[in-house]
Amino acid sequence: MLQFLRCSVLLCLVQLATAVTSHGTSLAASISFPSLARPIGVAITGNVLNTKGEPLPSVVVAVKGTPTTTTTNAAGNFFVAVEISDPVLIFTCAGYQAQALTVQARSGLAITLYPIGVAPPSSVQPATGAGLNGVAFADELPTFTGGEAAYGAYLRQNVRYPEKAREQGLPGTVFVNFVVDESGRILDAQVLKGCGNGFDEEALRLVRLMPWWNPGRSLGKIVRSACTLRIRFGVVPEPGN
Repeated sequence: MLQFLRCSVLLCLVQLATAVTSHGTSLAASISFPSLARPIGVAITGNVLNTKGEPLPSVVVAVKGTPTTTTTNAAGNFFVAVEISDPVLIFTCAGYQAQALTVQARSGLAITLYPIGVAPPSSVQPATGAGLNGVAFADELPTFTGGEAAYGAYLRQNVRYPEKAREQGLPGTVFVNFVVDESGRILDAQVLKGCGNGFDEEALRLVRLMPWWNPGRSLGKIVRSACTLRIRFGVVPEPGN
């Protein structure tokens, strides 16, 4: 009896293995695995110059239709990653006309910005019209009321150097992005590029407390426009020194 049971079990196992083998293809075909739709990231690099061929630092480079932005470094170079096809880059810099560029190459782009009042070549595409959330690409960027002297005085009178940075003798530079509406009010201030050590929070506080600015203009018309401000913190001596 025991031997008969062992043979029966063995026979069942053989039959099961045969069934799996014969139907393996159909079983596998009936199983589907969902594919993950992932955006294709593209890195774009380039260099921004003025009409004299000199590098332009602190140029804001934005990807139209997205919240992606970056700034050029001291050598005028920039790097931006995008996840859309045929992106349009918007270049803005104080004192220069905003410019749009539909990207063909992925690296080594060379862009020349033209001062306000200087007619660019016909091949250059100006950045005008409404951007994201009603923010326009202004050809005349917003300015601090009273100019550079008033801006410097405001910072000296209102800055609170972060205690941790003061103790360690640390300087810092923070880029703050914000919107200036048609009345000159500052809205939606946020750190675009920070450096920590309390500088980011202090830069935001300074921007949010600022008096109303002179609004930007597009084709001579006052518009709601974006602005990026670089705030530099130097080393402040300890009180009494």
